[in-house]
Amino acid sequence: MYLRFVQIKLMPEHIAAARTTYDEKVIPALQQVKGCLHASLVQSTHHADEYISMTLWESREDAEAYEKGGVFQKLWEEGKKFLAGSSEWKIHLSEDFTLTYEPVTEGPAITAYEIPAVSGSSLLPHEALGSLYVRIVSNQIRHGKLEEFKQIYETEIKPEIQKAKGCRYVSLTGNIKDSDKVISLTIWDTKQDADVYEQSGTFIKLIEKVEHTFSEMHQWKMQLAKEISGRILTSEEVTIDGYSVVTGKSFL
Repeated sequence: MYLRFVQIKLMPEHIAAARTTYDEKVIPALQQVKGCLHASLVQSTHHADEYISMTLWESREDAEAYEKGGVFQKLWEEGKKFLAGSSEWKIHLSEDFTLTYEPVTEGPAITAYEIPAVSGSSLLPHEALGSLYVRIVSNQIRHGKLEEFKQIYETEIKPEIQKAKGCRYVSLTGNIKDSDKVISLTIWDTKQDADVYEQSGTFIKLIEKVEHTFSEMHQWKMQLAKEISGRILTSEEVTIDGYSVVTGKSFL
């Protein structure tokens, strides 16, 4: 199966309209697309204007056919009017030394992951969408350590997460474009359940089991942090993102 994320940032004044459009146009359109099993719009709990359209597919081929087809482009054009403008600009210097400026047009930020087969209805059941919470932990793994990381995750980490109250789904997924980047995707009955798990100390203990497999940059950062008794952030930091499910539907 194939999990696809389209990350977007909405203008605050258009959030309500964007949600309505997702309900009334995006979900019905995706329901007619071959291979699409589920579609949900999820909102970041840290940044209220950041959203992900999360879709589940029978196969990578089905998702890529949709992305290259006219339905995706039509839906993207429909939703562009709700998006926050780009803060990046291109500067052009002409032969007569005249400067011109134009904003960079931001396309959709799309990431995709292979996941184990799972029922779309059990992954995100429609009747419980109002309270569900999606937690994404991203890791950059040291080259050559991926299989060791996976083995520890499946035998030691996943069983512990599954024991946590309110956890309904756990999966380790690999990034299609970067084989050494993985995410641990968990879905919870409520945000409170996920917070209790994270604050219990279990999460830190589980990270310690696999920390030796993290990228060289992460290892360097950890050592330097110990030496200066501080915290150094890098682009390869383990990141934790949480999202509340706004709306969605399973097509099974």
